[in-house]
Amino acid sequence: MINSNCRKKKLSGKIDRVNTGRANHYWHDTGKQWTDIGGDDLIINTERVGIEGAVEMIIQATKGIE
Repeated sequence: MINSNCRKKKLSGKIDRVNTGRANHYWHDTGKQWTDIGGDDLIINTERVGIEGAVEMIIQATKGIE
């Protein structure tokens, strides 16, 4: 159990570092905050709807777009 908790902490730290790096690159390239969703056309929370649900939402959102 201790090993599992230690691993989770290490992975969580890694995810935080990667996300910080992504945010910094995005800021450098666009001058915008990575978390600002104002410029996005479609945002899907795959934790909530799953990958298959996201695919279905994308298909539905793109119907009629040429």
